Amino acid sequence: MKYRLPESIADWTFDTYPKDAPKYAERMAFMQRWLETDKWLILLGTVGSGKTGLAVSAYKVILDSGIHGVFWRMSLLLDGAKGTFDNGGQNPIEPLRTGCKLVVLDDVGAERGTEWAIATVADLITARYDRKLRTIITTNLTMDKFTECYGERVRDRLGEVAEALILTGRSLRPQLKAYQF
Repeated sequence: MKYRLPESIADWTFDTYPKDAPKYAERMAFMQRWLETDKWLILLGTVGSGKTGLAVSAYKVILDSGIHGVFWRMSLLLDGAKGTFDNGGQNPIEPLRTGCKLVVLDDVGAERGTEWAIATVADLITARYDRKLRTIITTNLTMDKFTECYGERVRDRLGEVAEALILTGRSLRPQLKAYQF
């Protein structure tokens, strides 16, 4: 339970990352270099390009070094926060804004694009920036679309604290087999 990951990705590591991924050696070299920094990481790319696999692998390495961290799918985090409005429970975003040393925000931009969701994501990123708390973001958005969604202020702050890796190529997931009778 150390990593608290969804079961579907709980076994992912750098060792299990698909060796046939496009530019595999370059991706691994980038990640190894990035792990030696204190920078944030933004992984951008199409569906299935390996963003979450790299994020989970890096997350595990960092947690194994003794740093406290959490992994959240953005839509589930926002759903959890909304659930506290009516019942007065603990908003799961608050600890991420103030003290968690590492947060992985998976699928940023896939959440419903309401004004509240966009403002909440932008506020979380800004709060973590203000406190110099390391963050890994995965997104299907391009950097231009990310900026369009969350604003120039957020993008400018990320330029100071983050490195971005744009993943290209085919989906690394097995493809659906379709049968016709």
